[in-house]
Amino acid sequence: MPAFSRDQQLRSPVCPAGTQIIGGGYLQPGSRTGALEKLDAYPSVIENVFLVAVNNTSPDCVDLRVFAVCQPVPAPQG
Repeated sequence: MPAFSRDQQLRSPVCPAGTQIIGGGYLQPGSRTGALEKLDAYPSVIENVFLVAVNNTSPDCVDLRVFAVCQPVPAPQG
């Protein structure tokens, strides 16, 4: 994320066909330089992704990775 960027909307990869988003999260790999403010973090069932909104309040670019937890959708009983 660029330095001093506000309200950045980040998303995970889309869950594959036959699965549904059930959770997720984010991580800041490497050195932890840079200050982040988490605004929101939640699964979006409609888009089948995990969404994260943050502010980067530091003068440095920050690497942030968003991941999803996907679960197989059960086959319909019939």
